[in-house]
Amino acid sequence: MSGNKALQYLLLTALVACFTSGLLAQTRVVDPISDPPIFKVISPDINSGKITLRWDRSPSPDSLIKGYIIYRLEKDNLGQISTIKIDSVDASTFIYTDISATVNSNAKQVSYRLATKGKLIPSRLTDPHKTMWATAKYDSCKATLKISWTRYVGWGNRVKRYHIYSSIGNQTFDSGALVKIGTVTGTDTIYSLPNITENEHYHFAILAVKDDADSTSSWSNHIYKNTLMPIAPATMGFDSLVSSQNAVRLRYRIDNQTGTDNFEIFRSDNIFSIFNSIHPFTDKTETEFADNGLVRGRTYFYYIIAKNKCNNIVARSDTAQSLIVNVQNAGETNNLVWQEYPLFGGSVTYSVWRKTSIDPSFMQIATNITEATYTDDVSSLFGKNVSPEVCYRIEAEWIKGNYKTVSQSQVSCISIVPDIVMPNAIDPLSEMVNPGTNKRRNRFEPITGFVVDFSLQVFDRNGRVLYDGSTGWDGRINQGEFVKPGSYIYVLKVTLPSGKVLEKSGTVNVLYTKM
Repeated sequence: MSGNKALQYLLLTALVACFTSGLLAQTRVVDPISDPPIFKVISPDINSGKITLRWDRSPSPDSLIKGYIIYRLEKDNLGQISTIKIDSVDASTFIYTDISATVNSNAKQVSYRLATKGKLIPSRLTDPHKTMWATAKYDSCKATLKISWTRYVGWGNRVKRYHIYSSIGNQTFDSGALVKIGTVTGTDTIYSLPNITENEHYHFAILAVKDDADSTSSWSNHIYKNTLMPIAPATMGFDSLVSSQNAVRLRYRIDNQTGTDNFEIFRSDNIFSIFNSIHPFTDKTETEFADNGLVRGRTYFYYIIAKNKCNNIVARSDTAQSLIVNVQNAGETNNLVWQEYPLFGGSVTYSVWRKTSIDPSFMQIATNITEATYTDDVSSLFGKNVSPEVCYRIEAEWIKGNYKTVSQSQVSCISIVPDIVMPNAIDPLSEMVNPGTNKRRNRFEPITGFVVDFSLQVFDRNGRVLYDGSTGWDGRINQGEFVKPGSYIYVLKVTLPSGKVLEKSGTVNVLYTKM
């Protein structure tokens, strides 16, 4: 080898050795990058809403694990998502509670990522885990609660099931009162709860369960739902029903604490038949309605309903009944009959009221009657110079608890058929009064126990009319000269208040004791 080639060889060998030494030195000073931890779950505390993260250690050697870094994903006003470091913990810590964010106050999902703190740089980030966000929607018309939630993010397709928990009755949330009411598969995010009670406090929470050996689980936020609806009337019913010939006046009361403003009165002439609406109204303070144009002599039944905004009936009164009393005369007694008032869990008694021409107003003649019939002895009215017409009304008093309804019948009148007696003789010139009948002997007129309207005609034997009037005959010929003693024919017509006409005929003798 020549001297130049030897020198070139030595220089080349030195360069290679130097380059190789430099590469070895570089390899020794660069450490491996740590692996991220095993992110297991995030779960809010259902009482406070604060979120706790749990993970397992990084699979990297201990020498490469200097701790763990917690990141929260936050969205700005423009919708851009940033990964914000919020804290770090040492290498022996595998649980962290974020005290700066709660699902309940944020009313949204919250996402986190983790990284291992290496010797020089952090590991790559884990895939994000995101909390569930649950809501409840109340359908008051269908009385259902629809609970829905977002899926738990972080387990991929390994969400095995969702459990639905609920408590009811208290406005204040108590997680210890939660009970499981349903379970759906990991692909479902809706649960409907039927037969919801109005104006009740409901609490819900969803528990997601992972399909793994530990059945890892995560809670949703806590949901509170008050199923507010206008309060139905606690009391509602009729105070009175006053019947007349072709109408019934209804008076009623509705609980003034109710929030309902949709009411209707229904009517039927048969308690077992269809009731029809006759009066819708919206004012809960309304107290009276006149039901006009009714069929005379017919009984009617009524009830009130209250409806909510869904047009569902939320309250119904008991059924009230109008009264019709029927009266029949049998000599010295009047027999009264009416339809029994419906009990509907209450009790009823009746009272009878009577009015005659000598009474200034209706007088109560019987009370606390439990049967729908009454017999009135009217013999005491005979001879008192009153009209033969007697009028009655019935009042039914229905009581159920603290509620009372009084139903007053229409007025029914009947004419007592008087026993008509005609004198067999008169003395036109006499000034005496018969002490038994209190009638003058010089006047020919009917003797009855009642004041009656009558017309009287008197004829002679030849059929000539001697008197035609309504005040009684005094023995004169058409108010002129007195007739001669003898026998005369009469025709009497008595008109009762009912319109019935009684007719009687016979003869009367005219005598003169003073000539």
